[in-house]
Amino acid sequence: MSSRNDRCGYKPVNFPTSGQSQHVSFRISGKDLCLKKHIQDADRCWLGKHHYKLMEKFSPALEPNGRLVCILCQCIPVTRKGIIQHYGKAKCVNIKDKCPLPNCHNPILLPGKCCKSCQGQVPFEDQYVLLPQDINDHYESSVNSDKEAREEYKEQRYTALLVGKNVVGSPPLMTKAVAMVYVLVKKDATLQFSIRYAELQNPKQINVVDSNGNILLSHDFKQSRDRKFCGEWYNVPSYYLNYIAKKQLHLTITTKRYPRGEVAGIPEHDTSFDHGTFGALLISPIPRGIGAYVEFRYSYSSRRKVIDYLIYQDGFLDNKRRKLEYFVTIEKNTKIIHQDTRRIRYKSNKKANLNGSWKRPNKRERRLMTRRKLRLRLTSKGGTTMIGDITPVLTCQIFQAVLSSSEALTDSVHPLTSVGSAVFQLHDNGQIAYMIRLYSMKQNLVSLTLESTPTRRRRRRVIQDLTKTFRYNTSSDNGFAVGIFKKPTAKDLTMFLTGKLYINVGTSYRQISALRGKIERTEHDSTIDILRNAPFILMAQPQTQSTGVAGHAWLAVTDKCVLHYQILLSGLRDHTTITALITGKYDSAPSYSGNAIYTIIITDFKNGIASGRISDISREVFQSLDRGTSFMQIDVVGVTKGSIYSNLSIVNDCWQKTSGNNYNMLLDEGYKVPVGNPITSCNYEGRIYNDGSTWIPVGNDSCYTCTCQQQKILCDVVVCPGLKCEYKVKVPGLCCPKCAEKPDKTRLPLTSQNNTHSEGSCYYDGDKRWHAAGTKWHPYVPPFGYVTCAVCSCMTDGSYDCKRSPCPALNCSKSEAVRIKANDCCQVCPDKQTLVISNSESQADHAVASKEKSCKFGDEVFPHRAKWHPKLSDNEEVACVKCRCKNGKVKCRRKKCTPDDCRRTKNKNVEKCCQCPGSHRKSRGRSKGSR
Repeated sequence: MSSRNDRCGYKPVNFPTSGQSQHVSFRISGKDLCLKKHIQDADRCWLGKHHYKLMEKFSPALEPNGRLVCILCQCIPVTRKGIIQHYGKAKCVNIKDKCPLPNCHNPILLPGKCCKSCQGQVPFEDQYVLLPQDINDHYESSVNSDKEAREEYKEQRYTALLVGKNVVGSPPLMTKAVAMVYVLVKKDATLQFSIRYAELQNPKQINVVDSNGNILLSHDFKQSRDRKFCGEWYNVPSYYLNYIAKKQLHLTITTKRYPRGEVAGIPEHDTSFDHGTFGALLISPIPRGIGAYVEFRYSYSSRRKVIDYLIYQDGFLDNKRRKLEYFVTIEKNTKIIHQDTRRIRYKSNKKANLNGSWKRPNKRERRLMTRRKLRLRLTSKGGTTMIGDITPVLTCQIFQAVLSSSEALTDSVHPLTSVGSAVFQLHDNGQIAYMIRLYSMKQNLVSLTLESTPTRRRRRRVIQDLTKTFRYNTSSDNGFAVGIFKKPTAKDLTMFLTGKLYINVGTSYRQISALRGKIERTEHDSTIDILRNAPFILMAQPQTQSTGVAGHAWLAVTDKCVLHYQILLSGLRDHTTITALITGKYDSAPSYSGNAIYTIIITDFKNGIASGRISDISREVFQSLDRGTSFMQIDVVGVTKGSIYSNLSIVNDCWQKTSGNNYNMLLDEGYKVPVGNPITSCNYEGRIYNDGSTWIPVGNDSCYTCTCQQQKILCDVVVCPGLKCEYKVKVPGLCCPKCAEKPDKTRLPLTSQNNTHSEGSCYYDGDKRWHAAGTKWHPYVPPFGYVTCAVCSCMTDGSYDCKRSPCPALNCSKSEAVRIKANDCCQVCPDKQTLVISNSESQADHAVASKEKSCKFGDEVFPHRAKWHPKLSDNEEVACVKCRCKNGKVKCRRKKCTPDDCRRTKNKNVEKCCQCPGSHRKSRGRSKGSR
C-alpha cells in the first residue's frame, strides 16, 4: 500500500548544494485522491509538512537539525499559457557563497539569517530575488494595475451555460445535467454568482479553472429545494478578471460522481440587465452532454401581449447542416399550446443564441405559465430534443421595501414618526411570501395593500389586500403581517421583478395612504439572511422632528471578522450627499450627542441603497457591537432636514480574536510583518501558548513581556519612554516611572499591580497590561517587541492614543541611511566617527547580553550549564545521549563506552548504550523469541 505522500503526489525534498538552485514541486496534478486537498490549498505551496503562501520567502526546516537558514526558498506562482495560477512551486537556492561583504566595521548576524549585515540595513535575504524575470514582470504589472483593473471591470455581468461536453481535462461527459450561471463583478473585487441547475446529483463545488483544469477559485455548494445557489468569491485578483473578460477561464460544477466536474462552460459578457420574468432549463432526455436555458420577457403593456424568448444553447447545433430547421413547442402535458418553426444559417458559431416570440397568449395560458404548468420543447429536424419546465425566474436577488410617510400618496408634507420594513421571497411555483413589520404606529391601521404604480390621475390598482394578515404586538405600537400571495398573474410577477409594485398602509387618520414604499430589487449577500433576521430600523428619535425619511439596515459579522452591510432608504429628496456613520462607545450606552469614541463612515450610496463589507475593524469596535453600545446615524433630506438613527447590537466574538494593533503606524522603519507561516505552539512554564500569542510571565519579573513565534519564545523587558518633567516617581507595581508635581515623602506608596486596574486606567492588548491615567509607554507589537518609534498615552476616560514619533528629513538617499542602534526610531545619514563609537558600544552590549543565555531545545527552555537527556516524541528519554546548555548553544554527545563500564556497574542504561556481553546475548535471545 502506498503512503500518503505517494498518493498525493508529493516528491521527496532534496535541497540544493552550494551555488545551486532547484524547483521543488509540491504536488503532481491528476490524482483524484488529493483533489479536495488541492482545492483547499490552492493558494499556497507545500514543502514537507509545511505550506507557504504565494510569493512568500522562507527557509525550510529539516529535522532534527532545525531550520536551514542558508537555504532560501520562495513560493513562486505557476504560469500556464500566460495565466498566473492560484498555486505555485517552491524554488530553493543555497546563498551561503553568495553573501556580500558588509560595508561596515562590525557587521552582525541577525537571528534566522545566513548573511551578516550592517545595523539598520535590509538583510541580503530580503533583497534576493528568486522569481524569474518574466513571472516577476507579469506579477508586478498585475498587482500595480490592480486598482485600475477593478474599476475597469466593475459592475460587469457575465452569463455561462454549463453542460457536460465542456468539462476541461476529460473526454466529453454524456450527462443530462445543465446549469445556468450569472456572474456580477462588484466594486471591491468580489465575484458574485447565482446558479440555477437541473439533473445535478449531489453537487459539491463550483470552481473557476483554466484551460488545463487547474483550480483558481473554489466555493462549496449548498443544495436548496428550488435548485438554485448563490455565493461570492472575495478579493479576486485583477488579472483573473482580465482572463474572464478574454474568455480564458471556465466555470465548473463538481459532483460526488464527477469530482473533476460534471458540467462546465465559459462565461461570456452579458450586456442585458433584464433576465426576464420566466425561465426554463432544457435537458436532453438522452445523456448527450448538451443543454439550453430559455429566458422569457413578457410585454404586458402592449395590446398584443407578446412573450419574447431568448434561448442560450450549447450542443443543439452540433451537426453538418448549413441551414438548420428547428421547432419551439410550448405544451401542457401532451397538448400543444404554442409552436413555432424557425430556420437558422450559421458557419462556425455553434453556440449561437436562438430567439422567437409567443404572440397573444390568452389569460388561461398566462396563468398556467405562472403556476409552473407548462413546459418548452426544443427540437431540431435532425432529431435533437431538449425539454424543460417553465417557471418564474429564480433569482438570487433580494426583494425588500422601506415604508415612509414622505412617500405617502396624501398629506406627505406632514411627516410621521411611523416607519415600515418589508421583505419578500419568490418561489418557483409563482407564489410570493412576505414579511411586513410596522414600527411606532400611533394610529390604528385600516388597510395594508400591495399596489401598482399610480397613474397620472392618481388612480391605483390594488393587486392584493393584506390587511387580514396584520397583527399588533401586545406590548407596543408595533405590528407585523406574514403571509403568501398565492395567485399572482404574469403581469403581477413582471411588475414585482421590475420594481413597479408598492406596499401601502392606511390608518384611521390617513385612510388612503399614511406609509408607502417601493419594492426594490437589490443584490444578494450570502452572509446576510434577511428572511430569518429582523433589520435595524432607521428612524428619527422621539425628541426630534421627523424628516419623513425611513430606512432599514442589515448587518452581519462573519467568522473571518468582516462586517457586511446593506442599507435601504425611502422618502429621500436628495440622493447625492448621503453618508452613514457607525459610531458609539466601548463600555457604556450609545449617545447621540456626538461624544462617540469611534466612527466608521459609509459613503457608497446609489439611489438610497448601499451594500458592501468592512474588514479593517479594531477589537474595540467589535466589542462595542457585541455589547450593543453602537448606533448608526444618517443625515438625510426629506420633507425636512435631519437625521435618522438605529441602535446596533451584533453578537460576535471577534473582539476576543483581534489584537487591534495598527501595524502600519507602530512598526519601526524597515520591518515587514511576516505572513503565511504555519501555526506552532510554545511550552512555557507548563502552559501551552498558540503562535502569535502574548503573555506576562508568572513568577518572573513582571516587567517582561513574552510572545510565541513559530515555537520560539521571545521575552522583552519593558522599554520606558523618556519623561520631560522635573520630578519622576517609581510607583510599585508599574514598570515605568511617572511624572509628579513634587516628591512627597509623607505620601504612602501605591500598591496597585499590573493585573489590577482602577477607574480611568487603560488596558493595552499588545502587552496585556493596565496603564494608569496620565502614563506613557512604548507599544508592544509581536514579534518585534517594544516599538520605540511610537508612544501611547492613557487618557482619563480609559482610552489610549498611540502616535508615531516623526523622523527628521535626511540629507542622504534612503540606501545610504543607517540606524546607529537597533532600538533607534529613525535612520540617520552615516557619520564614520559616530558609527565606530556606536558599533563598539553595541558590540559591548552584545557581549554582556550573551552571558549565561538560556537554550531552547524542542519545546523546553534550559538555563545556562544545564544538562539533560533528550526525549523522543513519546516522552521517552534517550539515556545514551546527554545534552548541555552553554551560552545559548546546545551540545549533545553520545556516551562512549569502555570495557570498564560493563565491569564496574550493572546500570541498565549503560547496558543499553554499551555492547556488554550479557546484554548482547539477552537481546539476541529476545529477538529470536519474537520471531
